Amino acid sequence: MSLLWEDGPMNDAFHPIIVAADFQLVQKPFYIERVWKPARAANKNLPSSVAWLNALELVYSYHGKLRHLDGSEYDVPEIDAIFVDGENRWMRNFLEADATGAAPRRFSRQFERLRLIELYCRLIERGEWWNGPIPA
Repeated sequence: MSLLWEDGPMNDAFHPIIVAADFQLVQKPFYIERVWKPARAANKNLPSSVAWLNALELVYSYHGKLRHLDGSEYDVPEIDAIFVDGENRWMRNFLEADATGAAPRRFSRQFERLRLIELYCRLIERGEWWNGPIPA
């Protein structure tokens, strides 16, 4: 069974949702298009950086459906353990744009944070069952 598909839900009882891999998160096009830009769009609906901490809890609803590219289960980490600053200043810095406004001011290598943000944004944008291929 392939874990990646383009045509919507698979016709079985289990629909895995693939999480981004570290090697994808370090690629600038992936980072900008699949993490940073969707996060900036989602941020318009969140009143503060702290609101992100609550919003990210959505991913817990998908426990058991989340998989790594190799098919192994992705255990969602505790959000408070990943985002240790209760005011979430990191998120404000992460969302900042460079002088062009088209790219991030800086690139983060906080992979778990980036993975959770990408997953959250994908879930709210596309819905539970969308899982199209994650570009390499």
